[in-house]
Amino acid sequence: MATASAAVAAGVALTAGCAGAPDAAAPVSPAAATTPVAGPASPDDLRDRLLPATAFGADATVVGVTLEQAGTGLAGLAGDWWGGADDGADAGADAGADAGADAAAAPTVEPALCGSALGALPGASGAGEGAVPVLAGQAALGPQVRTLQVLAESPGLEGVQLPVGQLLAACATVTVTSTEGETATIRLAALDAPELGDTSAALRVTVDRAGQDTVTALVGVVVNGSRGLMLAQTAAPDAGDPDEAAFTALLGDAAETAAG
Repeated sequence: MATASAAVAAGVALTAGCAGAPDAAAPVSPAAATTPVAGPASPDDLRDRLLPATAFGADATVVGVTLEQAGTGLAGLAGDWWGGADDGADAGADAGADAGADAAAAPTVEPALCGSALGALPGASGAGEGAVPVLAGQAALGPQVRTLQVLAESPGLEGVQLPVGQLLAACATVTVTSTEGETATIRLAALDAPELGDTSAALRVTVDRAGQDTVTALVGVVVNGSRGLMLAQTAAPDAGDPDEAAFTALLGDAAETAAG
């Protein structure tokens, strides 16, 4: 399960890490210019904008995902793939004392320029407390696929761009070597998905670790104003890879529901 989680988290980290800063020159849509500014959303507001349980099929078990489990950078999903990120509570307690050791223990990433995106994974909040987004999430566990959906709202998402072309050109294949010498190869490919929200990206992320099964995750990110949506899906144990067409359709439904 740790490997599957790592695949999901790696895709999200790569997508978010290459997103860049808000685009000051981006045009303002007529709807954005005329819609009254609403107050900040609460976690309950966002939970109401998650997909209904029925969207995942009658056989799926849907459970809520807490802030600690989701994390602002999905750090809690990394498992043991990124230098012991599973030790969340202990690592947090010793963060100040061990900052230097943690930096030294970081894995090696090739191409090196992709390391900054992957490096965002264990602590991707990266900003002061005031910038921490409001989050709501859920996981759907079915006989064929496992799906994670997270909604986030933060002023910092306004105008964010997701340059998928640049990401794929630079980081289509990434090799990560852990401090223990284990090697994982991560491959990214664009999914055939419609444009959603203000900006969106949909990727297939394949993680191949020596001596372990290859894991494929489908990851979609949609940003609409100050609200962001992340949807990720991996196969259930002993099931085939998730269906890309079904995933992109679910991503569209999730984006529509999130926007209200």
